[in-house]
Amino acid sequence: STYDGEVEAWIDGERKLLKTGLRWRKNTTYTCDAFLYSTFYGGADPSWAPSRITYARFDDFKVASTAAGVE
Repeated sequence: STYDGEVEAWIDGERKLLKTGLRWRKNTTYTCDAFLYSTFYGGADPSWAPSRITYARFDDFKVASTAAGVE
């Protein structure tokens, strides 16, 4: 019954997303011990391919039980 979770996303030093009031899980018996991140770029055939080499870089993922844990 606790809706105190949040997610925040930054791109190139600028905050792009802040969502508060989230309930990540209903059952508090279980804890989080892993983080899965997945991304997809492309499509079902070569027409989706980029015209040049492109890169995606992701860093500084943080998961914490309190806001102080991500400062």
